[in-house]
Amino acid sequence: MIDQFGRDITYLRISLTDRCNFKCLYCMPGDPLDRLSRDEILSFDEIVKIVEGATTVGINKFRLTGGEPLVRKGVPELVGMINQVRGVQSTVMTTNAALLREHAQALYDGGLERLNISIDSLREDRFREITKGGQLGPVLEGIDAALAAGFQGTKLNAVIMRGFNEDEIEDLVAFARNKNLELRFLERMPFNSAHDNWDEAFMPVSEIYDRVSRIEGLIPEEPDRTGGPAMMYRFEDIGCRIGFIGALSEPYCERCNRLRVSSIGTIRSCLVDGGELDLRQAIRNGAQPEQIGKMLQVAANLKPLTHSKKQTVQMSHIGG
Repeated sequence: MIDQFGRDITYLRISLTDRCNFKCLYCMPGDPLDRLSRDEILSFDEIVKIVEGATTVGINKFRLTGGEPLVRKGVPELVGMINQVRGVQSTVMTTNAALLREHAQALYDGGLERLNISIDSLREDRFREITKGGQLGPVLEGIDAALAAGFQGTKLNAVIMRGFNEDEIEDLVAFARNKNLELRFLERMPFNSAHDNWDEAFMPVSEIYDRVSRIEGLIPEEPDRTGGPAMMYRFEDIGCRIGFIGALSEPYCERCNRLRVSSIGTIRSCLVDGGELDLRQAIRNGAQPEQIGKMLQVAANLKPLTHSKKQTVQMSHIGG
């Protein structure tokens, strides 16, 4: 599916829930959110209908997100349902891993291809501060469970924030190298919130890279031409890869290949600015896969050439 600027849209991120067992300060700043009711959230059957519609327009990669997707019951079964849809080539998930020890094997057996795991600190006290009460131990156990289950290509995502965890950049690299996992450093994104002083904590990836580049043996890779957002480097000795995603300071809009569907079925064409369409209502009114596909095409054509600097919605509403 080609958008109005010639980008090939092949990737759909689907949020399963607005709920999360963490309250990370960069995802849920300010006052607690009003939680969505069960009837507002897409059912598994509705999610599968979206996947069926997406495949009619050439989308073949699907990422399950949240909130935290694993707080919703039955996710391994949903993975199996999605993978039965003709045209699906890849199903992956972003998780905080706190519940992963319990579900890793079932997810792998259900056909989940890969995991992205968020981990912003390796210090128990700081991890608790960033997540507003989360425990580091279960996350580390979840990472080990994913490796034991057989997952390959697991990626660790770390949001680096000045004044919070920038002194752990080298420690995070060492952790990833020790487990031979890919590590991606992300910039903190802004929010439309009076409580969010994001600019004080913002650290551009150029500064993060300056720190990492001092580690011996890191060499650049060719840019990803398949739509991936990260500028990648690897360690020559073991092949461990380190990526840098500068959504604000070094936008990758020209190679963005994704759309997003929120947990209430809103198609969002861009994380920051995207025009929106109500897919849930269309499905509940009987929309068939071809009609769903046409709505996704409309959403693709709403993607801006480049995004602005300020988000107008909360990250947990749209799945990151």
